Parts: sequence; C-alpha cells; structure tokens
Amino acid sequence: MRAGDRMFAGKDAADCVRYLLARLQRKQIIHFLHVSKTGGTAVRAAIGQHLTTKTSAIFLHDHSFRLQDAAPGEKIVLFLRDPKDRFISAFYSRRRCGRPRYDVPWTRGEHSAFSHFKTANQLARSLSSDDPYERERGRAAMREIGLLSTSYYDWIGSDELLSQRNSDILFIGFQEELKADFNRLRDLLLLPNHLQLPTDEILAHRNPPTIEKQLDEIAVANLTAWYSRDIALYQRLRASRPGDHSGRV
Repeated sequence: MRAGDRMFAGKDAADCVRYLLARLQRKQIIHFLHVSKTGGTAVRAAIGQHLTTKTSAIFLHDHSFRLQDAAPGEKIVLFLRDPKDRFISAFYSRRRCGRPRYDVPWTRGEHSAFSHFKTANQLARSLSSDDPYERERGRAAMREIGLLSTSYYDWIGSDELLSQRNSDILFIGFQEELKADFNRLRDLLLLPNHLQLPTDEILAHRNPPTIEKQLDEIAVANLTAWYSRDIALYQRLRASRPGDHSGRV
C-alpha cells in the first residue's frame, strides 16, 4: 500500500470523499498525527468542527496513523511532551482504563502490572531494583502497559524519515505550552479566532489533579535511561522545531 493510500485504511466514506475532493480542488492536505498522551485529544476537540478552509483540508487521525502514511507533500502536525511526564500521564490513564472519557479494559498483562504497581514512581523505581524479581516485574510492566510501551518513533518512523520529510512538518507543538502552541497552530491554519482548548477535564481527557505525579531521583534516572532515545528526539525537536511556523497554508 502506497503512502497516501493508507489515508483510506479504516476511514469512513465521508473522510475518503473529503480527501479525494480536497485533492481535486488542489487544497493543502494536513494530517494531525495523534501521539498518545501529548495533548492531542484536547487539540482535536477544539478544531474538530473546523477541518476545511479555503486553502486546506485537515484530517484528524487515531493513534495508528504514522508519518509514513502521509503522501510526500502532505503536511504534518503533531504534539509532543517530555517523555518522563508522558510516562506519568500514561500510567494513570491506563490505571483508570481511560475513564471517564473512554473505557478500555486492562489486558492480562496490564492487570498483572497494576495489581503490583500502585504509583508511577513505584514502577519507575523498580527498573533498577536490587531484587531481580521486582526489577523484572517492572520491566515487564513497561512492556505490557500499552501507553508506556510506545515510542515517538512509532509515529515518526526514524530520524532519517523525519529528516527526509522535514519540509512536510508544518507544526510541532509541545504539551508543556499547549495553550500557546494551540493558539499558534490555530493562526497558522487560519482557523477562527474563537476556537479554544476545552476546559472540561473529561473532554480534554486529562488526569485528575489528585494523582501522585512526583518522581524521586531514582525514578527519574531510570526513566531517563529507559526513554533515552525519545528524550534525545524530544530535546532536539524542542530546540529546532522543524517546519515553517511563520507561513500560511
């Protein structure tokens, strides 16, 4: 299946028709890569009713859509966040099965992991435990808990592909500056000024403010090692922000 053709995989008829019509009208195709636990649900909720402008057509995708699935020349928008913070968010999101916005039951592996690890800090600390059993339980949990086992490279493919498609990266936002970056994206896409991120906790799919977010030094060191490749990518993209942020589409 060629890049671009994958746009149709799993899509409903309305999206397929809109995609074909946009190409016939020579509109700029813009794909939103939904990297999990980076603020994407809130961004999607904010722009979901404004996906077509005079010059572009925006396509919101689920987590399965990758950079390689977009045809060359089609633009990409995505949001990222510090992988250690993403780990915390992902841990508690899966611990509550995505509720209340979603309801995705635990897998057998997740059930085993959450029956043992009650906090994100406990899991992160276990990765360097002196107890071989505890250490293996932790590493197994990192592989079994769905959101924890994903990497940013699951979406971008490779550094080489990202470099090759640099001109197609329209915008990279960061969850740490979600509101400001959303406003910049909204202006870049020429969307209505009244569009705002949702303030409702459920609609934005945010974790409750009462979760235990603190990581101790051992946990931070372990996660820095575990997610070293993602952290390097995150830091590099924060420094460079590929794409033309001042242009218009």
